[in-house]
Amino acid sequence: MMLLFFAETPCALQSMLNDLQIYCELWDLKVNTNITKIMIFEKGRKTHFNFTFDNMVLETVDSCKYLGIYLFKNGCWNRTQHISKHSLYSLHNLFIVCNQVNLSTLEICKLFDSLVSPILNYGA
Repeated sequence: MMLLFFAETPCALQSMLNDLQIYCELWDLKVNTNITKIMIFEKGRKTHFNFTFDNMVLETVDSCKYLGIYLFKNGCWNRTQHISKHSLYSLHNLFIVCNQVNLSTLEICKLFDSLVSPILNYGA
């Protein structure tokens, strides 16, 4: 399971991490601090904060992948264009199917809506 926390200040984020730790202790849950990462969205100079969970300092990273989308600390999205390539592959496969099987326009539209459209919308 993946959790995301967004906070406007370092103190607010540390407070959320402390609350999560209390919740985990209450319900006997474990957080793998080896794969838990912190990413600070900022432009310009790099700020340094040490966030802890269960007395472990969490690693701060410049980018991460969430639901197939790469997020970068500077807010840049230009590297997410690879998703549009997936929709192009799906559209190409749809054309191949349409050339091999006699389908009505309605059936082709339904295939497009279920195969290509979700990928395009996901990327948006």
